[in-house]
Amino acid sequence: MLWANRVPAIPLFGGLTEEEKQEYLGEGKVKKISPREYLFRHGDPAGHFYIICYGTIKLFRQIPDGHEITTDILIAGNTIGEIEILESFPLYQSNAQAIEPVSVLQFPKQWLKDTAKKNGKFALNLLSSVAQTARLSEIEAEQQATMSAPQLIGCFLQRLCVLHDFNPKGFELPYSKTLIASRLGMELETFSRALAKLKDHGINVDGMNVVFDDFAKMKDYVCGHCSVTHDCPTHQSIQRKFAKK
Repeated sequence: MLWANRVPAIPLFGGLTEEEKQEYLGEGKVKKISPREYLFRHGDPAGHFYIICYGTIKLFRQIPDGHEITTDILIAGNTIGEIEILESFPLYQSNAQAIEPVSVLQFPKQWLKDTAKKNGKFALNLLSSVAQTARLSEIEAEQQATMSAPQLIGCFLQRLCVLHDFNPKGFELPYSKTLIASRLGMELETFSRALAKLKDHGINVDGMNVVFDDFAKMKDYVCGHCSVTHDCPTHQSIQRKFAKK
């Protein structure tokens, strides 16, 4: 099956034996959802844990004035629902909606707790995932406070390039500009104006096409205003990509 080929790329299964992977896969239920369909809604009982096999899901909340705040965009290999389960939240804390055809593995919430108890490597992978999510949230909060809109977009585009293994000399945005703007906490008008300013700093965006023209300019303008640049895996990956070109 298609999702079985994705298993080696799932960080949660990193370092497990093939026998363990097959055992755990056999305990999951394949669930497919269509674009715009919800995996769950904010306030639904948090009864399951999910591993994305393919496709893209956005996590978002709706504020009282009706606006949506996108809190994350998840792709194959990412997991959903572990925070609610580990922190004993009875209800999901956000909406999870497919933005393209999606397939997930669905596990009962008790499965996650039981597997973590009996498999130390699995438990460490789970803790590492949760810690990484918390660290990224801290970094994003700092960047929101210290970086301009164009700089935030430049950083996000670099992450997209690395996450999807795109060619920095030219790639198509995998998500709509509306979704990216929401993920960055911007109005679409602000996002559009900020895109135009990136051209002078080594990043050219034409429609849905993105080209990193000048690594030095991009590094100075974007990465030069971030406190974690020297420890940033995205920055290091982009640097290696440019070195190969």
